[in-house]
Amino acid sequence: MKNPTLYQVQRLALNIALLFIYSVILFTSSCMWTPILTTNWSENYALDANGGKSETPAINDGKFDTVAFSSAERPRHFIIQFAEPQKIRRIVIHNYNLFYFEIQYWDSSKMEWKTFQTVLQRRDVKGVDSKMIQPKYEFGSLSFMTDKIRINVTRTVDDDVVSKERPTQDDIIVNRIRKFVMGRFVEYYRVLVEKPAGVREIEVYGVLPTN
Repeated sequence: MKNPTLYQVQRLALNIALLFIYSVILFTSSCMWTPILTTNWSENYALDANGGKSETPAINDGKFDTVAFSSAERPRHFIIQFAEPQKIRRIVIHNYNLFYFEIQYWDSSKMEWKTFQTVLQRRDVKGVDSKMIQPKYEFGSLSFMTDKIRINVTRTVDDDVVSKERPTQDDIIVNRIRKFVMGRFVEYYRVLVEKPAGVREIEVYGVLPTN
């Protein structure tokens, strides 16, 4: 018959040994996978100090307290050109008043702008309503070559909508209203009044090769 005390000591020693072996394997595995899981980002290609250029310099000056503004007239856009073509993997936009916009890149092989993301401000961001902004947009898992990025703005949170009985050909009509008011038929149009679009900063990154 086995000695109960000796048997319990042997079981405890075996469990401690197995736990030690498992811990060594787990630590070794984490050390092996950490370099693979860590992304080695490039410098910010858009930054003026790194050769990025824009007609609205505040968008790539590296300062988050400055704002680059577009014209209030169409097209409302921002263009950033890099020092040379780069493979783009990640973009960060620090927002001022953008609500609805497209992000595009220049395809030099076809000589045209291509849209890779259409953005409408999220409504589930804490504190966001129709007159507040989502402060930052991040876009990852990108993979394209280009030397230019364009933000093409459709709406900002500062845009107004006014009523007009007779809109002009250049007006952007949001809605057409037809109804009876006190027995009289009324028709008018809701027209968008565009305001300057603003962006605090844009960051554009590639991925550096692993050693």
